[in-house]
Amino acid sequence: MKAPEIPSNEESRLQALQGYHILDTQPEKDFDDIVKLASQICQTPISLISLVEQQRQWFKSRVGIDYKELPRESSFCGHAILQDGVFVVKDTHTDGRFIDNPLVEGDPGIRFYAGVPLINPDGFRLGTLCVIDKVPRELTSEQQFALQVLGQQVVHQLELRRRNFSLISAIEQSQAQANRINHLNEMNSKIISVISHDLRSPLNTIRGMINFLEIEEGFPAQLQHLIQKLNEMLDSTDEILTTLVQWGASQLSGNDMIHSIVNLHELVEKVKLEQEYKAKQKNNTIVNMVTLEQIRADKDMLWFILRNLVGNANKFTDSGTIKISAEKVDKQIKISVSDTGHGISKDILGTLFSQRQTSRGTQGEKGIGFGLIMCREFIEKLGGSIEVVSEEGKGSLFAFTIPH
Repeated sequence: MKAPEIPSNEESRLQALQGYHILDTQPEKDFDDIVKLASQICQTPISLISLVEQQRQWFKSRVGIDYKELPRESSFCGHAILQDGVFVVKDTHTDGRFIDNPLVEGDPGIRFYAGVPLINPDGFRLGTLCVIDKVPRELTSEQQFALQVLGQQVVHQLELRRRNFSLISAIEQSQAQANRINHLNEMNSKIISVISHDLRSPLNTIRGMINFLEIEEGFPAQLQHLIQKLNEMLDSTDEILTTLVQWGASQLSGNDMIHSIVNLHELVEKVKLEQEYKAKQKNNTIVNMVTLEQIRADKDMLWFILRNLVGNANKFTDSGTIKISAEKVDKQIKISVSDTGHGISKDILGTLFSQRQTSRGTQGEKGIGFGLIMCREFIEKLGGSIEVVSEEGKGSLFAFTIPH
């Protein structure tokens, strides 16, 4: 048996792995779903997310075996992390590196192995996503591609987990230092609640899987529906994370704003381009009717407000039109977002900007529920106000003003 080589940056690699605070943690659905999907696509009885520590490989998620960890010296993953692509062993009985490996000779009796390294944004190889079989075999090019994409999603999930951990740590430090203790406690409670509940169920694992939609031959047709659903979960998770981070940053910064000259037409065009993919999925058209170019405002806050209002309009509209317009009214700029969607019931209108709303969109979309509350807070910080006019079955018009 040939023991795996030690990477040249081993000390830094181990420090990076420790920075994710994931070793010896409890199972998590998002990671478990990835290994299940890997087994389904590659048609193998065993799949693992393996994180390679100094003396062991520890399994964050696993299908087909009961072990939580194994020695690194006998690991296949220790070899796989040194590769750039998919590391494949078609038959361990004909491979001198593994023929006398205890995992080959004994339980689980590995005959086939394929693993892709989990490489974080800093280039450190944390471990592998691998699939294992007890008989010799090969993977198709489509299956190898799928394994690589799923490996990328493991890294995305790890990064999301690390950012959430850092956000919570930052909030805790701010609470200890800030003078606005009551305000920060309320914010901390809201953010922790969202992280603990809303971010556990959506899958943030399929960013690269959209590429599979372009593959018409050789890809299992029965998985297309599953891929579509996983993509919808990914969109929901991204939406929640973006909103959460924006809100947390706003609350921590208090009333501080950075005013600058903003090209409103270009900013609306940016929002339009960001939202067009989701709009096309619902056969909606977004129209930028803004002709104003130079206004003075906090660009990030204004982007956040527009992004949420346009996103909400698309959420509750099917085969319709969403229009963004702007005009000067006295010493203010009035910006409007209208849609031809399903409208808002009267019992919700009165609390739209003061209570968390969890209504699902026309295709079952869900969000964080705090978007409109945050929009109102941002608009008031900018010195303006917001109002809404809506009729069920005919659409809605959100209009807000900011000083010119």
